[in-house]
Amino acid sequence: MFIYHKIRTLISELQSGGKSLSIQKIADEMGIVKKSLENYRDGKSQPTAEQLEKIAIYFKKDMNYFFDQPGWNEYNLNVKPSEIVKEEKGSYEQTSSGRNPWELLYETQRELMEVKVENERLKKGYVQEKNAKTG
Repeated sequence: MFIYHKIRTLISELQSGGKSLSIQKIADEMGIVKKSLENYRDGKSQPTAEQLEKIAIYFKKDMNYFFDQPGWNEYNLNVKPSEIVKEEKGSYEQTSSGRNPWELLYETQRELMEVKVENERLKKGYVQEKNAKTG
């Protein structure tokens, strides 16, 4: 789940850190529209993957920092989930596929993130293509 108050906290810390930065200046430096940044900060909307990437880069944070998924940034993606899980596999053999449910959850989360990113890419391409045809 996206945690909007982390953006609010980062912006507040930046503004109170001796720099007199307006929300407009911060948004301009990120390459984001001011109103969008205000909406993200106030929890009125959620940033797209592209917008969140800009925010994360600006604040020098991992994108997972903005989500309530403990341990995501600790995953070594070169390690199989079964190597991460320390419990005995035998106690999880109750699933219909006979696989460890933590492995299934891990794979599902990765697939979901890939689908979300692809969805955003396709939406952006569709909008650009539509604008090119009408413009």
